[in-house]
Amino acid sequence: MTLLALTISVGMIVDDSIVVLENTWRHMQNGKTRLEAAIAAMNEIGFAVIATSLSIAAVFVPVAFMDIIARHVRARIETINAMQD
Repeated sequence: MTLLALTISVGMIVDDSIVVLENTWRHMQNGKTRLEAAIAAMNEIGFAVIATSLSIAAVFVPVAFMDIIARHVRARIETINAMQD
């Protein structure tokens, strides 16, 4: 995985954490306890946060395996070239 991909994925996870904290803080300002505020915040935005994290994983997990895939493809191409000679 490239440094840019790692930076983007970490940045998006930190951003999601900030969104959850801000939403929890808003509920606490409305008079809820910390536990009630956290539950209410996750009920409101939990799906969006989880969907964002899963989309990051769906994009960057294949990128992490590109080197392995490239080695297999290169080996197959070398085999085909050797058979043609």
